Amino acid sequence: MRTRHERRLAGRPGPAGTGRCPAAVAAVALAVWVGGCTEPLSPEARQLLVDSKAAYDGGDDAAVLQKTSAFLAEHANAGEADVAFYFRGLSKYRLRDSSGAMSDLKEAFTRTNRREIQLGSAKALGDLAFESGDAVWAEDMYYQALQYADPARKPTDEIRYRLGCVLQRKGDWSEADRQFDLVLHLFAGSPSAQRAERRARCLAWTVQTGVYARRDAALAEAKRLGAAKLPAAAKPLTYGGTLRFHVQIGTYKTWSEAGAALPGIRRLRKDAILVPTR
Repeated sequence: MRTRHERRLAGRPGPAGTGRCPAAVAAVALAVWVGGCTEPLSPEARQLLVDSKAAYDGGDDAAVLQKTSAFLAEHANAGEADVAFYFRGLSKYRLRDSSGAMSDLKEAFTRTNRREIQLGSAKALGDLAFESGDAVWAEDMYYQALQYADPARKPTDEIRYRLGCVLQRKGDWSEADRQFDLVLHLFAGSPSAQRAERRARCLAWTVQTGVYARRDAALAEAKRLGAAKLPAAAKPLTYGGTLRFHVQIGTYKTWSEAGAALPGIRRLRKDAILVPTR
């Protein structure tokens, strides 16, 4: 059964508004993608798309940008333009051009009727939004991605994990747990399931300054922070059968409250991060 969010987003035509959003699923044979165009394509134009996908799969982002841009310069209105925008957007993401990636992936998503591109673009846009802190748009894009995803196959595990993280930021802990539980059930033992285990059943936020294999090292760090008037504690936690000692400071009801405390703590520990806590 779909949640209220999934029912609300069903049939939504595509992304709207602004957001910043990674790399998604590029992976069905290109021959499946390049049929049914609105204008005839020359063999040379088709070869540009074939070469673009091969370059993306091979990690040659410069070649992807060159070939997809060459295709779009001549065939921006072709049915296959969605493919070019898609691979160019994914390569721009890998090159950390977030605004360029967002622009191309939105073009791919709004133009396409190919399920693989709908899924991959929605996930990538959700990731870009999540990474930039735009939780509202990330939530919408992840729910849209789930409409095109196979519930028991990748990248559904990654989508649901990230969606759970977004919901925790909103304070919707129960719905976040539902997403994490699906990951744990359908993708047991996967990296996404291991991450979901760490975040499930949390109800608050804390600032974490380090994770240690040895208790004495964690206690020493907590003592150092305590001397600076920060109420740090070394918390033993076991995930995947491995015990580690997490040094954490404070318990905050909301993401924003924890975020307000973070800058002061980072003056002593630049790598301090916000994490949910039980």
